[in-house]
Amino acid sequence: MAMIFMLTNSVEAADISLPTPNIAKSKMLTEMLNERHTSRDLYGNLTLAQLSKILWAANGITNRMVVGGTVKGHVNPAAMGIYAVDVYAVTADGIYLYNPEKHSLELVRKGDYRATTTLGQEFVKTAPLTLVYVEKISKWADAPHVMERDSQLACAYIAAGSMSQSVSLMANAEDLGACVRGSIDEAAFTKAAKLSVNQKILLAQTVGESNDVAKG
Repeated sequence: MAMIFMLTNSVEAADISLPTPNIAKSKMLTEMLNERHTSRDLYGNLTLAQLSKILWAANGITNRMVVGGTVKGHVNPAAMGIYAVDVYAVTADGIYLYNPEKHSLELVRKGDYRATTTLGQEFVKTAPLTLVYVEKISKWADAPHVMERDSQLACAYIAAGSMSQSVSLMANAEDLGACVRGSIDEAAFTKAAKLSVNQKILLAQTVGESNDVAKG
């Protein structure tokens, strides 16, 4: 039986070491692109294997085949190699920060804070997973040249867009639905996730089982 990503009330929320994502081919890319759409009837639970794939698609590290061997890279691109966008995973059990290098979730706060990731969209409050894409502004200090704030923000939104599309495609491959959202209670989530003035919320994306996703 697949392990479900939901802690029971008798288990304390804690850091989660994710299993290595199984990236064996399932659906063809053309199928996933054709079937990609927004789903809002999101419910149920995710297995740890599904959670692993979703987080890897969002901000994971790859081992790409190149001439002469393999090289580490990232699933999604970032301007000048500045990976300034972090991914927070919000579940019924807590808020977690995804660590790409360790492929793990680091507990930020215990408790059900899913309602802080929305401004009135009721399905979000019971869906199993919401990802919140958050820019870490200080990362731009690593850029090879000085960037105006407008340029930094544009690059961060482009990165978040790429990340959310990868998640949408992975969700489809796992027969799950996904919905990218801009309606976030920023003040409430900032407080719940202990964000600083050095961080900016960009987007949210909710994932779960859906009746309107083609299974197979």
